[in-house]
Amino acid sequence: MLAPAALCIALGDAVGPAAGATGAALRSHGSRTSTPRPGGSLYTPRSRRLRATLTAPRRLERLRLLHAEKGFAFELDPNALGAVYIAYLWPGTTDARIGAASTGTFDFGGPECLAALRDVIRFATGDAPDAYGRKLHESARGRVSYDVVGLYAFSHSGIAATNVLAVHGADLAGVRFFVGRENPTVDSLYPLEPGHWDDAGFAVNNPFYDPMGYTPTSIAIDYSTVCWSKRDGRPAFRVEGGTDDVCSTKHPQMEGKDAGSAALLQALLDNGALTRETWPATLATPEEAKAW
Repeated sequence: MLAPAALCIALGDAVGPAAGATGAALRSHGSRTSTPRPGGSLYTPRSRRLRATLTAPRRLERLRLLHAEKGFAFELDPNALGAVYIAYLWPGTTDARIGAASTGTFDFGGPECLAALRDVIRFATGDAPDAYGRKLHESARGRVSYDVVGLYAFSHSGIAATNVLAVHGADLAGVRFFVGRENPTVDSLYPLEPGHWDDAGFAVNNPFYDPMGYTPTSIAIDYSTVCWSKRDGRPAFRVEGGTDDVCSTKHPQMEGKDAGSAALLQALLDNGALTRETWPATLATPEEAKAW
């Protein structure tokens, strides 16, 4: 349904840009001319021997699918890791800080995004050169070890990580492991319908979520009380005699529309909270959410 903002491929810590590797200089060189080239930047640590580890950012700003608002993010300490650090842009996006841009079309984690991520991973594993024909060990300072390269993805970043392995696994033989932390697997988890952390860091639990109904392929949420909060402009779960549980602002946003799970959006219609005529133009329909 959705893919995360630009994953940060951490192959190490940052001490400064490698020669010729600023802005869009580090672009994956796809095996097909139709493959988009994601802009990127490469930083190498002070240590002489470099470990290769692939990771994703620890948090996403409002779970947006674009990284352009803040530019390239380096959320790990590459010097402490002794690894090379690569950050990239999804196809068709621009880094707001330095103006680097990637070619192609952003398709919300679809085929173009996955092809771009595949190519960046292949560059990280030493299996593909950048747009200038140079492989990672030819651009990085010091000696690069490709012996232990893996994927670490926290939260929504795991959607893209697992999808790229599923779709392009045959081309990613250099990936030795995958570690997924709190990766959503069903559409009700993407918009945090079972509960979320508020801006103050306190847990907000949905009283209509039944933890005992959690399975590998489904979760149990009672949508019979779903209503529309006019004050917040978001769906909510009505709590009789208490404060309504308003859905989190950290929900997927695709094609200019806010999205929840297909079941949540359908409940707005089934419960009479909204009609097709009163449906907000900025809210995805149940059919759109299911297709996404």
